[in-house]
Parts: sequence; structure tokens; C-alpha cells
Amino acid sequence: MPAKQVLGFTSLGLFTATLAAGLSFSAPAEASCLEYMGQASNGKPIKLDQCSISRVDHRFVDFSYKLGYEKLYARANCNGRFWRVNGVRHYPGSYATQQMIDRVCDPDNGGVVYYKTKP
Repeated sequence: MPAKQVLGFTSLGLFTATLAAGLSFSAPAEASCLEYMGQASNGKPIKLDQCSISRVDHRFVDFSYKLGYEKLYARANCNGRFWRVNGVRHYPGSYATQQMIDRVCDPDNGGVVYYKTKP
């Protein structure tokens, strides 16, 4: 089945050009938001997407980060100093992940830090 012609271009060509244009605009914007935190305990690099940090309420912050080449979406519990990805709880196991949770919970980045005080 031949591709449909639109204004002298095939529909496949238009789709490819549109896809390429979209990628060329979104990739630099995403890359400028990524901050290298260091290496996780598994040796993979961690990059925090600073543009994704969004406070949910007085305790929780949503954010995303890259672990190696995998993009993960997480929710931090700033009181407990942990985050969840797909329901699995994670605690800092390296300097990089400690830096990440500190940055996410920093009030200047949209996070909120509540430290438990001893009576």
C-alpha cells in the first residue's frame, strides 16, 4: 500500500520530519534540567531531573531521575528521608542518592524538609 501524498510529501515523510523536530526541541530542554549526583551503590550514574521536582503536600515530593539510562519516577517522603519507585521503598545507599534526596527535599527546589525532633 503506497504512502499518501500531502503537499508533495508522503505521510511517512511528514511523520518522520515531525518526530525529528519534536525530538530536537525536547532533548536539549531535558538535558539542561539533569544534574549529575554521582554514582549509585550499583555503580550506575544518577542524574536528577531538577525540572520534575514538585511538592505534593507538607511531606511528599514527586520527582524523576535517571539511573544509568533508565528514567524513574519517584515520590520522596521528606520526613522519613526515603523515596518510592513503583511502590518499592529506597533509602540512600551512596553519597549520590543522599545528595539526591537532600536536593529533592530542599525547600528552595519545591520540596519541604521536616526533621523529626526528639522530645
